Amino acid sequence: MTRPGDRVRSIASRLFGPETMERVIEPILADLQCEYGEARAHGLVWRARLSLVRSYVAFGRALLWLGACTTCHSLLESPHSEAARTCLVSIIASTIVTIALVIPPLVNEDWWHGDAVFGALLSVTLVPQALPLSMPAGLCVAVLWARRGKRLTWPGLGTVLAIAMAFTLVVWVLLEWMMPHANQAFRAMVAARLGVSGRALVLEPGLNELGLSRLAQRSDPAAIHHFHVLWALCFAPASLSLVAFGLAGYIRRAVSALALAMGLSASYLASIWIVDAMSSGSQLPSFFYAWVPNIVFVLVACGLLGRGLRARAA
Repeated sequence: MTRPGDRVRSIASRLFGPETMERVIEPILADLQCEYGEARAHGLVWRARLSLVRSYVAFGRALLWLGACTTCHSLLESPHSEAARTCLVSIIASTIVTIALVIPPLVNEDWWHGDAVFGALLSVTLVPQALPLSMPAGLCVAVLWARRGKRLTWPGLGTVLAIAMAFTLVVWVLLEWMMPHANQAFRAMVAARLGVSGRALVLEPGLNELGLSRLAQRSDPAAIHHFHVLWALCFAPASLSLVAFGLAGYIRRAVSALALAMGLSASYLASIWIVDAMSSGSQLPSFFYAWVPNIVFVLVACGLLGRGLRARAA
């Protein structure tokens, strides 16, 4: 008589090796047959069927986990493993930083408490506002983590620049289309929540609700300055990743890489706010102050890269 799981064992033995069968597949099928046999022996038909469902769900989870591990292993062991590690870590780090930026505005406000659905919708509208800041920070973490302790190489530099340019394109899309609509939706939801939407309130878009193309059509000083700040922010991934690439050779531990990346990201954001405060009342053009942080970071990166190349040549 064929027991539950025998057919699955027969198919799995043709797909997986002996080690995987012994460590993953066989324990799940053994539990399945044991629980099913005990339930049938006591006449508990529904309990036996429930045990089958639970066991097959566990078996499916195990297969998904094996597939994910196999895919990641083949990806990370490929000739382009460094690029794969950098992209994977940057996505994870950007997600964590995005969550960290989205949570405080929701926690500090009282007008959405008690309504989880409204809070979840607000958090969605805040994500496009956080991503232009979290993506450069995530890439900085990834470059330091993936390149720590390694010598500077031209292929590695090319890989980092290619990833940074891809991030720059994504940030541009966010600032041009996604963030303006998300900001306007956030304002409309808050206005409706506060009970002022019944007076036919018209929310005129502010500077944060205008994309780069619409900001370029404005001639007032505030809009011009904001336009250049957003354009400079588009290239923040390149500036931060170049500095991180130059410093990665001096870092050995992952914890040190994470701490240094967070310090670099915080320094970049602080420099934006400091320079923005210095620009008020100045006679210098707006684009000068907007691009100062990027210029400083690129100059520091050039110094680090030049030193690394000289050390490699020596």
